[in-house]
Amino acid sequence: RAYFSAKSRYVYFFMAIGMLTSYLDLLTYPLFTWGVPLVWWLVTDRAKEREIFWLRRVVISGFAWIAGYALMWAAKWGIASVVLGRDIFESAIYEVFFCSGMSEGASYGLQARLNAAYINWKHYGYVPYALLLGGWLMWWIYRTIKGGWHAGAKRYAYFLTGISGPVWFFAVTNHTLGHHFFTYRVYGVSVLAFLALALESAAGWEGKQAPGL
Repeated sequence: RAYFSAKSRYVYFFMAIGMLTSYLDLLTYPLFTWGVPLVWWLVTDRAKEREIFWLRRVVISGFAWIAGYALMWAAKWGIASVVLGRDIFESAIYEVFFCSGMSEGASYGLQARLNAAYINWKHYGYVPYALLLGGWLMWWIYRTIKGGWHAGAKRYAYFLTGISGPVWFFAVTNHTLGHHFFTYRVYGVSVLAFLALALESAAGWEGKQAPGL
């Protein structure tokens, strides 16, 4: 952890993850490879820093991951163009707009994008998922009522990471509408981030109660 934090090495780390994801993944739920390592890193890093410090790490790591992801896709298109002897970029860019729901053949408005987020979230209505999430929510409500809310320095970083799931469904609407049976796992990043936020607030409560125990 300390090694990747020093000299902003984490930028190259997330860029490399983005490149590997672009090379190996078939657009299933690629955001996982950014969100899960990021939340783990935020949770385990005990540095005493202000909110803006953690927010910058979320934003910079996100841009690094996107850069690596996009660069690897562009490299594959370039290699394919050379091997096949024709321009692949035009059709590839069309597919990007098609998956995002911004092409002429698949232009989606706000309602469709909200529907994509809803349809993918419906998968978490399965009884085991619902019970697990409900249990976490009840625990968090109980601890908050008993000890109050601890406003940790990482709360905005967790929140920003958490909303990346819905943002993904808004951005890649056409693809996530048609393949929701596996793209719903993108919400795992959101669930993990908000659970980490709940844990931080509860950890702060425990810290305040410890002297009286």
